Amino acid sequence: MKRSFLILLAVSLIVPMVLVGNGQSASKDKTYTLVYSDFRTQHAFTVKGGVVPWAEAIQKATGGRVKFEMHPNGTLGSAGDHYEMVYTGVCDVAGPMTENSPGRFPLYEMNKLPMLFPSGEVAALVLSDLVDKYMVDTEFKDVKVLWIQATPNLQLQLRNKPVKTKEDLKGLKINCDSRVVADTLMALGAVPATMYTPEIYPSLERGVIDGSIFGWEGAIAFKLQEVTRYRTEVNLCVMSWPIMMNLKTWNSLPADIQQIIEDLSGRERSRIAAAAFEQTEAHLKGLIAGMDKKAGKPGPYTLTKEERARWLKAVQPLWYRWAEEKDAKGLPGTKVLEDALRLIEKYSNKGS
Repeated sequence: MKRSFLILLAVSLIVPMVLVGNGQSASKDKTYTLVYSDFRTQHAFTVKGGVVPWAEAIQKATGGRVKFEMHPNGTLGSAGDHYEMVYTGVCDVAGPMTENSPGRFPLYEMNKLPMLFPSGEVAALVLSDLVDKYMVDTEFKDVKVLWIQATPNLQLQLRNKPVKTKEDLKGLKINCDSRVVADTLMALGAVPATMYTPEIYPSLERGVIDGSIFGWEGAIAFKLQEVTRYRTEVNLCVMSWPIMMNLKTWNSLPADIQQIIEDLSGRERSRIAAAAFEQTEAHLKGLIAGMDKKAGKPGPYTLTKEERARWLKAVQPLWYRWAEEKDAKGLPGTKVLEDALRLIEKYSNKGS
């Protein structure tokens, strides 16, 4: 009798633990506070226009059972620490720059291939599909990828030399944040200079570098218009990063809350956030043009169609070199690139 009682007691303790571990919850009243960390400022569109509306939608849909505790401005850790932070549970949710973890996300590197994506919206859709197909169970297996945040294409912000042709870029020292972007700059004749974002303003101010790759929002957010005179709209590449959750945190959430988060995340959330950023970026381009005019600067210059084709011809071989390098390591580089090109055509034609 005593032995039977002990067995029943053990089962009664284990079953609730198993249910909770599989996304079940015994209580509909329990609240879950998720710590979100970002090294970007709270004023950055990726935060206020991307993450915050998403978090608010989840809080509303769960009736307040999920709350987000927001920590922008790198208050919990630097840009380079954010993947480890979400992986180890220092925070529950974050959007790390994969470039800050060299070698960890080899297939996701393709997000920075030059002049590949026509817009951030297309990039968000394509990358969402590619992550789901090739990366969720491999390079992102230790976290829960929720959605992909993508920016509009980046432009050249130049200190004291205008760039209207590929030849104008030759020998200019331009900052970069990854090997893929460094290869791009070298293919165009520029000299890559690797540095973190906080170093860019003083480096431009002192003439350590000749230019930087930033979108219009980034140029304004980091006040680069103060230390640059010229801008060239070239649509060089996008920036993107997965919004991800600590796996233990995800597994601790009840199944109904997991479903709500899934419903409000994914490819459609990626598209909505990127499309909103595209609209904002068009407005900010006009804003920076007004700042330039007031300061006696020429304002943004857009490459001609013919000149842009020359730049594309110079960098396009990097797409295939990247794919071949991954193939040589036993990764599906060519398949990823082929799928990317097919999906870019699909989504550029407003397919879904």
